[in-house]
Amino acid sequence: QKAAGVFDKIVVVLSSEFQMELGFLEEYGVDACLLTGMTGSYGCTAIADVLAGEVNPSGKTVNTYASSSISAPSVVNGGVEGVMTWGNADELNEYDQINGDENIDYYIIYSEGIYVGYKYYETRYEDTVMGTGSADGTAGTFNSANGWNYAEEMCYPFGYGLSYTTFEQTLDSVTYDEAEDTYTVAVTVTNTGDVAGKDVVQVYAQTPYGDYERE
Repeated sequence: QKAAGVFDKIVVVLSSEFQMELGFLEEYGVDACLLTGMTGSYGCTAIADVLAGEVNPSGKTVNTYASSSISAPSVVNGGVEGVMTWGNADELNEYDQINGDENIDYYIIYSEGIYVGYKYYETRYEDTVMGTGSADGTAGTFNSANGWNYAEEMCYPFGYGLSYTTFEQTLDSVTYDEAEDTYTVAVTVTNTGDVAGKDVVQVYAQTPYGDYERE
């Protein structure tokens, strides 16, 4: 319809609290995508204000939106076929017959440990850049022909978000209080555009990548 000139622009509103594959946004020539979460009744009026340009969106994604959900290692242990079942699931199976929930006696082992969601993608990116192990191989990739490439794996990374204006952030200082074991980060945020808005200061840290993590 857009190609035929019926619509000038296409805006997709994601009113969901769950991640999903978003590769279709480019496939259908979508101009903008607004993530709203579960809004409730009054939240819908805010969506209209954002789309009309009366309110400037300022949120950032708190999840990773991968190009393909099956690229995540957790998917290996998902679903039903091949997934572990309880050895003492008699009570559950009786309940299952009454309520029709055929999946109730299955369970999942998160063998990837803490590397779930964005932690997996960000860590594999670092391992690829650093040449650690075979992180740049084709296993678990969106496009296996090219090996693992962060730009191809991601639709929207953790912490992503646009605005109707632009911002400039300057890191002023980072101080550490040994007695309290706390860090204090001072950042100056400047709105460099023509529209009033807010920005989110994001600070990332990680512990040393030791033998345990490599294992």
